[in-house]
Amino acid sequence: MGNAISPEEQLKKATEDLLDFGLAWFENTNVYKKKRNKISYRGFFVDLGGEENAGSGKARKRQIYTVHHSHKGTNYDKLPLVLVHGYSQSAGQFFGAAPAIANEYEGPVYSIDMYGCGLSSRPPWTLGYGDDVALDVAEGYFIDTLEEWRAKMNFKKV
Repeated sequence: MGNAISPEEQLKKATEDLLDFGLAWFENTNVYKKKRNKISYRGFFVDLGGEENAGSGKARKRQIYTVHHSHKGTNYDKLPLVLVHGYSQSAGQFFGAAPAIANEYEGPVYSIDMYGCGLSSRPPWTLGYGDDVALDVAEGYFIDTLEEWRAKMNFKKV
């Protein structure tokens, strides 16, 4: 089927639909009683450099999928607030909360798909399982790429 949508494209579309739903909820809910700014979001990939083996034998860029929620009054001199999901989740987890957080927080608000999750690069796990995993190595898999993302975004700290 030449016109079939790839799993990655399906996941990206589902993520965008969920984020759109979150914006519509924020704009229309009766639960949120405070003044609302016009919130928008932009999803994009941050290239970490280098390539990883996708398990299919073909190399892919090392990337972190990033969602930026903002409004016209967002103060980019403020410390960025980064929403980080739990294991086996994605930035879409914050579909309802991110618009409200962006409305309340003066600075920029980002949510990310951690490395190995969601739309970010998902190289095969080669670090072992259970008792065979060195915790510092497994922790580095996530924390080191988060630090690479921070540096690529030119944030002094988050």
